[in-house]
Amino acid sequence: SPASMDSLSSSGVGGGGGSDSDKRQILEQLQQQTALNLIQSLVNTSTEKCFEKCVPSPGGELATSEQKCVSMCLDRYVETWNIVSKVYGSRIARESGGGGGGSSGISFQ
Repeated sequence: SPASMDSLSSSGVGGGGGSDSDKRQILEQLQQQTALNLIQSLVNTSTEKCFEKCVPSPGGELATSEQKCVSMCLDRYVETWNIVSKVYGSRIARESGGGGGGSSGISFQ
């Protein structure tokens, strides 16, 4: 109904109703949530894949060789993530006219 549309617009939900600062803050929150979701997905996927690869017969403890394998596997995932993130960040910056700094990517240190 028109009344509900007016209330959406006046609250800023329907567009045109928020300050630039509010919009930037919402965008930053969305970007942070997206980054968190990506990191959680990476951790879950990499842990699962590395465990499957390195621990064929789970027992009460990980053998030293299994620990090393999991550690090296996770390191490879992190290295790959950092490379992809840097390239993706550079691409986004380039496409948005921001140059090619690459600082838009999310990286693990």
